[in-house]
Amino acid sequence: MKTKNPAKRKKDPENVRLALLKAATKLASEQGVPAITLSLVSEEAGVTKGALFHHFENKHALIAAMADFLTERLDEEIDAAIAKDPVSYGVFTRAYVQVTLDLHSEYGKAFSSLLLSESDLSSLGGDWYGKRLKRHAKTDSDPKLEIVRYAADGAWLAAVTNYNAKMDIGKIKKRLIEMSRPT
Repeated sequence: MKTKNPAKRKKDPENVRLALLKAATKLASEQGVPAITLSLVSEEAGVTKGALFHHFENKHALIAAMADFLTERLDEEIDAAIAKDPVSYGVFTRAYVQVTLDLHSEYGKAFSSLLLSESDLSSLGGDWYGKRLKRHAKTDSDPKLEIVRYAADGAWLAAVTNYNAKMDIGKIKKRLIEMSRPT
């Protein structure tokens, strides 16, 4: 969304904020969260640094807003996967595995960088996971499904840190999804 002369653009605060969040997400995806600077974000978004400060008082506020933005995208992707799944038992777990182990999307890369770089995620986005589990208690409270979700988290971590370069994430994803089906 780069613009040649941001000073001459019509004011549209909601779209400017979204452009800033998308720019931060792109930078996090390509270079990692630690590489994000306010100057790079404003340049990528095609807005002045003053416009950025109108929306975010500092880098921490921008990162916190990006965490919320990415969590909303994660929710949308999980909800889309749930809507396509006709089997209620384990429906959240299967969607969680699918979305968590999709390591190639821009949002997935940015979220991965965020998770690996921020030491205290409790201040970013609240208890998203706990709220999702409460929402899906009827379909996903089986301890077997909890183990599948933890295995997905472990596979994700091994993949994004290149802990096991020979690991076939596609096969693991397929196995975990099969394990989440009713027996």
